[in-house]
Amino acid sequence: MNQSRRSDEAYDHPRENGWHPDDQTAYLASQQHWGLAEQHRPDILFQWKPDGHQDPPYTPGDWICPWTGEPKWNGKTGDFFKDWRDIPQQLSSRVEGWLMEAISRTDSRIKIDDFLVRIRDDVEDKPTTTNRLQMRKKRFREVYKLRTWNASRAEGQKHDPGFAAGHDPGGHPSTQDAERDDASRPSPRASKHWTTGCGDATARQWKQPASHSKIEQAGQMAQG
Repeated sequence: MNQSRRSDEAYDHPRENGWHPDDQTAYLASQQHWGLAEQHRPDILFQWKPDGHQDPPYTPGDWICPWTGEPKWNGKTGDFFKDWRDIPQQLSSRVEGWLMEAISRTDSRIKIDDFLVRIRDDVEDKPTTTNRLQMRKKRFREVYKLRTWNASRAEGQKHDPGFAAGHDPGGHPSTQDAERDDASRPSPRASKHWTTGCGDATARQWKQPASHSKIEQAGQMAQG
């Protein structure tokens, strides 16, 4: 795979990196223009259901860990971790929920363990389990009113026009606000209306979310 190890300046919208000099997300050309803001978000994050989406038709080889030069064993699958082309070779310990969600939707064969194993073992902030990574994905979906894509990937539909156009409830949180473990929900605008994304074209008033302090407390409880 043609990926460099460090490239926070190569992406149009820099990824979240950790404090350690090597705690960074590697560059992947196919994701160069991706970002959290609505106009930069990949199309697949505006899709309500799989809608017949198919995984890329290729068979990957074994992934070679960039910092050890050796493959890594996946005890869950009984095989080595695979070199999926839609996931960077290395990920920051602060890898964003929106990015993992987009990658997972692009290729359902990429699992949460594939993200965790690509975070360096020697960085201080590396999650010890996949739970924190799952929570980041979940928070992103909650903020942007997305449903999870499960094993039923045979059919789906696009969001209602409001969401397909990128009309997010309450504006756009920054990457730091939306993706860090203590992320908070964006504040709503008084006149903002939105649709449910479930085929109901009736506009509904966005309700005032819980206070930031309550959300932070919930996030801390979720981290255990």
